[in-house]
Amino acid sequence: MSASRDRRSSPEPSSSTSPVSYVYCKPTVLQTDGYAYGKTNLEGAGVDSVSVTRVASGRWAELPEIMCTCLRRDVQGRTVEAEEAASGIGTYVGSCVCVARLLPGSAKVWSYGVVTDYTWNGRGLLHVCFGADSSSIEFNTSELQVLPLPVYALRPCAGVPVLTLMGAEMRSRHGAVLDHFNGTGCRASRNSASILRKVGVAPVDETTMIPVFDFSRCCVQSTSLKYVLDFSYYHGNSRRRPQSVILGATILDEPQRTSTTVTQVQETLGAVEEEVTGQAAAQMTPAPRTTSAARTEFLPGQLSDSDDSDGEETDPAPLQEVTLLPSAERKRPLEVAMTESGETASLKLLKRSYSDNPSMLRSIDQLIALRASSVSAGAVSDVIGPTISPSGKSKQQFQPSVLQRSIHRHLVTVTESFRRDYAASHDMADFSRAAVLPATRNPTELGCIIDALDGLDSVVSRVYLPYVSELVMAARKMVVRLKSQEGFSNHVARKELVYWINECFKQFRGFLALHRTEEALSVCVQFSAADPSFVLVTQIITAASIAELRQLQQTQPMAKQPPPAPGPQNTKYLKAKSPASDDRPPVPQAVLTALPKLNGKSLCMRYLANLPCPSRLDRCYARRRGHFNPGSLPAIVYDFIRDTYGGLKKEFSAVTHEPTEQ
Repeated sequence: MSASRDRRSSPEPSSSTSPVSYVYCKPTVLQTDGYAYGKTNLEGAGVDSVSVTRVASGRWAELPEIMCTCLRRDVQGRTVEAEEAASGIGTYVGSCVCVARLLPGSAKVWSYGVVTDYTWNGRGLLHVCFGADSSSIEFNTSELQVLPLPVYALRPCAGVPVLTLMGAEMRSRHGAVLDHFNGTGCRASRNSASILRKVGVAPVDETTMIPVFDFSRCCVQSTSLKYVLDFSYYHGNSRRRPQSVILGATILDEPQRTSTTVTQVQETLGAVEEEVTGQAAAQMTPAPRTTSAARTEFLPGQLSDSDDSDGEETDPAPLQEVTLLPSAERKRPLEVAMTESGETASLKLLKRSYSDNPSMLRSIDQLIALRASSVSAGAVSDVIGPTISPSGKSKQQFQPSVLQRSIHRHLVTVTESFRRDYAASHDMADFSRAAVLPATRNPTELGCIIDALDGLDSVVSRVYLPYVSELVMAARKMVVRLKSQEGFSNHVARKELVYWINECFKQFRGFLALHRTEEALSVCVQFSAADPSFVLVTQIITAASIAELRQLQQTQPMAKQPPPAPGPQNTKYLKAKSPASDDRPPVPQAVLTALPKLNGKSLCMRYLANLPCPSRLDRCYARRRGHFNPGSLPAIVYDFIRDTYGGLKKEFSAVTHEPTEQ
């Protein structure tokens, strides 16, 4: 057998007289996605079709043997040896494989490629394309695995030595990656970074071009790794595909995106800036035309007149107007004016040019989100008023306006003190338990705040620029002034003062992060009693003090006040005043026990006595007492009414009483 693959038939020993020929069939002939081996009887020249039985070898070793009817011309000249058909080496052509590859100066490592051809010389060689280069690999099924497209694209074992990751371990890792991608035993995921992180592998660059075999042309075609993952995840199922993902008919039909070079991006950005400045220049008086003899300044990319110019007056060629496509979403005028700034528009144009680079897209999105966030205004708090800036676009159905976002940030279910304490106890960039900050101590006096600012200034003056130290000293002077005025004496006031100083420092850091030094220097002016933010602090402290006094009045009863002096101005007060509860003599228990009862109610002694009931209403204030004529009274009750309430009324003079025991 020559290396040029002279596939001649080799009859299989059989008890029958008809020889068996092994043939190498093209894809789909034997109901397979790739090349396959079959066995048939090619005798009988007058027959146009033959029956071919698929050989279960190579990639199709687990498939059952089936018999297909094929045209004789499709298998007539494709006979091979029986050993080759049994090995199944030809079935790997066109498949994506992970194979052990020996690199110069290194041990065998796992590499990913596509099999383009093979050579059968008794043992067999596979010709594998790894992208930039190709090599021949000795056919060894223990160091070879055919992979589905998503695992082939993710490449979880790339570059790992075979001594570190054996064949069984390699297959196990590939199975775990495929299960996570398809959602077997867990939730399906398209995120390549999370899938590889689960098996302990670094993320891959999805802009990498990987080789894929084209069976129709028998050649290798390069396809981006991102498109292979998108096509495998969204094609042929009911998963919702994002608008940014565009799929072709097959894995080889990747849509060609318009790739803009860096020079084109710079020219586009220059055209946008020229368009913005041109609107302001249009309102001014146009400059007179100049001849070619005069000095002319040309914009970048604009052609000037050559030395052979005829000297005629020429106008500079107008720049090509770049029009941004309007968004499909309806925006309010205020929101449009705030979002469509020059820098944001430039970043959006730059983002289009890196549509095939996910890492660069993420970096640009982070920069756009930073400019659209509230950090652009310094700090966001309840003390320092922020500059309202719109948030980035989201996929939510409800898109609030700028005013609604400003209002809704105050409609929270937690108190402001709870929000402050929670933010002070956690690192806002890391919410893990290991990043919990130590509990802060409230200053016992203003001198503690001054000492803290002095310690901060000693470090700032050595490390940072002078204007940072001036900010700290401005805060210190403010606290010293408050201490001299004996203000902010309670703990609530000191806590609000510390929070206000921290918010001013936070606003200062926010301006420095955006390279807005002039606005950062203006923060020093806020350390003044006339600043609106400090006035708001004093109002918060006053409201807290009033609430504390009200709570104190509710817990402690007011002292008893002496009655007013008698006089004509207090006559009405004396008539309406009821006797104090302490002036009433207590009723002995023996008297209460001896009271007559009617319908379960004891007799009201004031009802019979000359001293009326102290109630201001028409009825008696004691609803549990009975008001009736008893006819007779026990001696102890009669004596108590006589001695305490001035005796019985005239209408009850007929009421008898038992004689008092001597």
